[in-house]
Amino acid sequence: MMLTKKVRLIVTDETSKLYQAAGVARWAYNYTIRMQEMNHRFGGTFISDNELRKHITKMKKRKKYAWLN
Repeated sequence: MMLTKKVRLIVTDETSKLYQAAGVARWAYNYTIRMQEMNHRFGGTFISDNELRKHITKMKKRKKYAWLN
C-alpha cells in the first residue's frame, strides 16, 4: 500500500527567487536543445557549450530577455 501526502508551498521572497531561477534554467535548457536541433536539421555540427553560453549572454543584454538576469 502506498501512502501519499499533499504539501502546499507558501510563496515567500526566498521561494519566489527559487521559482524564478528554476524557470530561467528550464528556459535555457529548452532553448539550447532547440538550437542544437535546428543546427542539426540544417546540416550543422554540434554547437559547443561555450558558444551557446556566449549567445545567451548576448541575449540577456536585450530588453526582450532582461528577465533572464
